[in-house]
Amino acid sequence: MPIKGLDVSFSWVGWRRVTRQTYALLVAMRSSLGPVLTITLVVTAQWGVSLVEAQTISGVTRVSVGAWSDPFDVKKADALIEKMIDSGELSLEATHGDTQIPGRKHEGFVQVFRGIPVYGANISRQTDRRATVSVFGSIYTGIDVDPNPIFSVSDVAVLQSRSISLASHQSARPLKVVRRLNGSYALVYQLTGDDAVSYFVDAHHGHVVMQVDGIRRQSAVGSGRGVHGDVKKVSATRSSTRYEARDQLRPSDIVTFGPVDTDEGLNRLASGVVLPSDIATNRDNNWVRRGIVDTHVHMGWTYDYFFKRHSWSGLDGQNSKVYGVRSSSAFARNNAFFAPPPFGPEGQGLAIFGTTSQGTPITTLDIVAHELMHGVTEFGIKRRNGDGLVSTYEQTLGPSSVQVDGAPVQCRALVLRNRDGVGRSFVCSEGRFVLVSNHGGAIGEALSDVFGTATENFFHPQGDGPLTADYLLGEDLPELGRLSGNRLGPTRSLDDPASLRIDPAGAVGYPDHFSGLLRFALVRVDEGQLAIAPVVLFGNELFLLRSADNGGVHWNSTLLSHVFYLAVEGGRNRSSGKNVRGVGDMSRGQIESVFFRAVTELMPGSLFLPDMANVLRQAVVDLYGQNSSAGNAVFDALEAVGL
Repeated sequence: MPIKGLDVSFSWVGWRRVTRQTYALLVAMRSSLGPVLTITLVVTAQWGVSLVEAQTISGVTRVSVGAWSDPFDVKKADALIEKMIDSGELSLEATHGDTQIPGRKHEGFVQVFRGIPVYGANISRQTDRRATVSVFGSIYTGIDVDPNPIFSVSDVAVLQSRSISLASHQSARPLKVVRRLNGSYALVYQLTGDDAVSYFVDAHHGHVVMQVDGIRRQSAVGSGRGVHGDVKKVSATRSSTRYEARDQLRPSDIVTFGPVDTDEGLNRLASGVVLPSDIATNRDNNWVRRGIVDTHVHMGWTYDYFFKRHSWSGLDGQNSKVYGVRSSSAFARNNAFFAPPPFGPEGQGLAIFGTTSQGTPITTLDIVAHELMHGVTEFGIKRRNGDGLVSTYEQTLGPSSVQVDGAPVQCRALVLRNRDGVGRSFVCSEGRFVLVSNHGGAIGEALSDVFGTATENFFHPQGDGPLTADYLLGEDLPELGRLSGNRLGPTRSLDDPASLRIDPAGAVGYPDHFSGLLRFALVRVDEGQLAIAPVVLFGNELFLLRSADNGGVHWNSTLLSHVFYLAVEGGRNRSSGKNVRGVGDMSRGQIESVFFRAVTELMPGSLFLPDMANVLRQAVVDLYGQNSSAGNAVFDALEAVGL
């Protein structure tokens, strides 16, 4: 089961800047769009890069209009939608009324090509009594594929059965058109593995062209101590001989499994197979497993935060059951993550909380809330487009060459080699490196960080020690952050992202401005697949990292989460120097509501960071008006980070 969620393991990276010495650097390349490879990069001399302004590769029409836009632009976007509906290029997936503003309605559209859904291409439209208020989303252009498959879905399932263990539940409409990272299109079947990975198998040739990680990663009240020694009330259900970690006091059942000690047991739960022995139990309702206590209690508190602050019931807004599991298995080591529906018991998703290498449960309140917010994001968007939040990759053109011993080496001349000597060539377009950044993933991680810190503040605004509310992720488990070279322990910072480094030597920091967005080189691998290489262009130098972080989803997330901090607390952005006047702590709930409305009412499934900025602008205008203190704070914070 691949890992995505808080996914702190992806955040622990080492780096090397290529210098005049010869390096043979073994790195594990993990990509959601390619296989796991062990590669060796052998180079000499210092790489100096002559930068040119990045150019976005064409093929995607981004629609992002709302209250701040010229009314003519809103009309043009609306006319485009209606034209595509009439031509059969857009299909209405879902519609629902606004939960906050009477008279508002939200529609979710999916692009189709000759009747076939186009993966990741969708539109979210907000109307007010038939008048269009805002439109967000992406439309793919220049699609040129044969819509007639050669292989059937059963054919490709058989072809891939030796290398892919398929889940028992598969989509009723598996045939899709997918856009590859290089901008070309393919007719594919979307198959779901039991590892929560979507495999896109070419319907004409039978090989995998792309893969996408799907993991984002009471009848009695007892008591127990949490990991940090604090006493907590535990909502449990009494059976004939024991108490079960099943909270039935809230409208939504909250169930905690564990501890699960094996990868096999964790995979079984993720696939939806639950045994009676899986649920956490205690004989006298005085709970002693501290990781179980924190998991169970913190999931309940997160439910309370969503309901009390945002009137949102459970993860889906409809009070479906919430499932979590404490795991000490090797797979969950140094990590926590969320497996979305249809995984987990009853297909409701499953939050998984692992253990540090020192044995500490990863169950702090901000981390638990982070993972459950992945569920809210998934459900909130899925009701409009059916897919949830998808990875949205921006492809840009980088430099054409690097300097080796003072001489330029063209893009095509650089090759990554695995241990067997097999070369993986860099993808070049117009003689320039193709750079990739996963905007959709970064947005999802940012939202989870925002509401992880928001939940912590909701319950511990005046806390002490590890219970102190702050704008740090993972700070209560210092051993996690130290693995990434941060002495104080946190993995990410919302208030000052650049103060934490991605690499221990301190050369590459988390971005706090759009100009510092991390972009990764693209390489070509087997059978036409493309993969994101752990080679990042930072400033005017190339750095080799241990991971590509799925296109920088955790590292680039700080750009958007920093907006939240500035809008609440105010302050100066380190990169731009712009000052923001925040709403202040007494009005922080307004900014939280803006971000929550963005998720549950406005966002399409495919989104780029500049478009997400416009979604936030629309959300604050909807709730408070542009010239309100909240409106000024959000608009100014977005400008401060270059969005």
